Amino acid sequence: MMNLPGILIRILRGGQVSVLTKDIKSATWSFIRAHQVLSGSPDSIVVFSQHSVTCRALIWVAAAKEIRTVYLPHAPTANNVAYQDLPVHVAGLWSRKDREIYKSLGASGKMKVVGNPLIQYAPWRATGFARQRCKYIFAPSPYHKNELIRQIKWLKGFRLPMLHICLHPRMKKHEMAEIIGDHLQCPITFESERVASLSEPGDVIFSCSSGVALDALKNGSIVVDLTANGVRLNYYYLEDEIIVKLRDKSIGEVEQRIAGIRQNSAEYLQKTNVFFEDWMSYTGKESLLRIKSLLDTKEAAPDKLIYDRWNA
Repeated sequence: MMNLPGILIRILRGGQVSVLTKDIKSATWSFIRAHQVLSGSPDSIVVFSQHSVTCRALIWVAAAKEIRTVYLPHAPTANNVAYQDLPVHVAGLWSRKDREIYKSLGASGKMKVVGNPLIQYAPWRATGFARQRCKYIFAPSPYHKNELIRQIKWLKGFRLPMLHICLHPRMKKHEMAEIIGDHLQCPITFESERVASLSEPGDVIFSCSSGVALDALKNGSIVVDLTANGVRLNYYYLEDEIIVKLRDKSIGEVEQRIAGIRQNSAEYLQKTNVFFEDWMSYTGKESLLRIKSLLDTKEAAPDKLIYDRWNA
């Protein structure tokens, strides 16, 4: 069995948790559960996240047992220490841009581009925006209350006719309603659909350093990022000029940018096509087939993980 004190030190040193009793207890149970899950010594395991204590314990125990680990990301490549590395044997990435990012960080190993099967190209791309009027959609992430209030106060400045709110799965409707309180004067409605299902060409999506923008852009929506001044954008793809960044502009300037995009919809949709060639190399069935090929490959686990930043 892998040395328990050793893995606890590695987990706690990773920066995801502080050295407190409850963290050591959590790491210990994650380590024990990983051994239980992998007791049958499968040929390989697939993980969709690489930054939590639970996933780290599972990955390291698998590596100790020489079990092949495959990573299929549930979100775009993030620009922070916790999410940035690839402590696995094989990675199926969303795009060539993601692979370039990891290589620039020093990663080497089997990094295949498989795309995202959940995203589909829409048939309306050649015809432009469907409607003259647009919906305004807020897709908040589970930030601290004060940060959410900051974002809401920015939204208030837009004088929106109505705001549709699509909550993150970890957020609760009643808690968000309490945070909004009297900060917003416009009518609001909480939606049960994902942003990708609700949004249409020309709709405006407000989010803050979130992966949601990729879903929205595939529908031809206009994305306004609410990340504050001086705060690093959490995802590399958000640095693209196609994303409207409120921190770089006044509300009036953002409104003018939105109006300009709507007046030149064909040009905007052409830019989103180029954007997806860069950041979402394969979609739908083609992506599923590439993932299937990656998972069906029978090979032994390499001696070295692709890029284990926590253990550097």
